[in-house]
Amino acid sequence: MKELDNRLSVFGFGLLQDLVALLDILEREKISLEDVRSYVKERIANTQARIDLQKRAYEKKVAWWNKVAKRCPKCDTPMSLIAITTPKGKANKKGYKSLWSCPKTDCTYEKYMKTDRNVILKRLWRG
Repeated sequence: MKELDNRLSVFGFGLLQDLVALLDILEREKISLEDVRSYVKERIANTQARIDLQKRAYEKKVAWWNKVAKRCPKCDTPMSLIAITTPKGKANKKGYKSLWSCPKTDCTYEKYMKTDRNVILKRLWRG
């Protein structure tokens, strides 16, 4: 008992109680530990495949954006295009609808636009 206590003490008693409950359920449902191992491996592989797919899509989007985005006239970095949702009024006197902004922290270049961000994106997409 002492040796078992030494080996299992790293898991914490609550986790051991959960393990016993899970083992009881698996036994009752006639699910083997090997079935659980296979299930977990498959879920991990599927999750990794989705992560890889999302990563490739993101990299493709970034590559496209770096190709079509306006370049900062101060540092030549592809700028970010930000939607301005504040309607024309006290907080937006000139009625700007979008903003080209340099993402570099040491560059403060900004160019406000009266064109909606989605209109600009559609133009960029068409090339």
